[in-house]
Amino acid sequence: MHTNRLFIACGLILTILSAGHECKSADDAQAGAVLARHHLAFAKQLAAAGIKFDDDYLQWADAHLDHYCEAGPGVSAPATEQEQAKLNLFVDEYCMPWRRFWDHGAACRGHDQPDWCSNPDATARHFGFRDYFRLLSGAIAASEDPATQDVVMWILVQSLTPHVVMQFEEEDTAIAKAVAPGLTVYLRRVGPAPAIEIVRAFQNTSLGLADPLAHEVSTYARGLSKESAHERDALLKMAKERYSDVSSGE
Repeated sequence: MHTNRLFIACGLILTILSAGHECKSADDAQAGAVLARHHLAFAKQLAAAGIKFDDDYLQWADAHLDHYCEAGPGVSAPATEQEQAKLNLFVDEYCMPWRRFWDHGAACRGHDQPDWCSNPDATARHFGFRDYFRLLSGAIAASEDPATQDVVMWILVQSLTPHVVMQFEEEDTAIAKAVAPGLTVYLRRVGPAPAIEIVRAFQNTSLGLADPLAHEVSTYARGLSKESAHERDALLKMAKERYSDVSSGE
């Protein structure tokens, strides 16, 4: 899984500000919900344009932006107006919303830190990260557009970076429970091969295929027909392994 460089720049709450580069401020209330709304708008526009949100896409974006979602020195400019519009969408609806989200940790960098800085549960509530995963997962269930479902699912996967999971390690089960309903709907729509792909992608995240997700995968696999026996067996095996095993698969 590709890790967008923004997470490296702004992913660590206690070091969120670096010299000369502030992660811009955001509304204090419901930061996770605000982030989810931006990412859902991004997903719909990407889906409408027929663009996949995958490692290739993120690597393309990284080639045109610095660590702070800006076209700074050392990065190339898009070659066409169409590419520039594509990059602007990424910055406005995906990258900058992450930047503003992480700004909620700025208060933890000084000596007079609020109490929530040292309390994992309070930190999670302050950031509203459960809301982020819950709303995007719910959007998959509510959407009737397969392309939008695909983009949102991959946004969820890409969000489970080491930086995110490390900061919210007490939230592993809550995050997995929030994602599970969306994964269930996604699996019901796609065939066995895409199912294996998304399951392996979850296994390659820092969260891994946590128990609530593994349960949904097992349920899906057991419902496959005899014609998909090979994929069924592969998925059942994968459901027992939280993190990736290269021997699993088709």
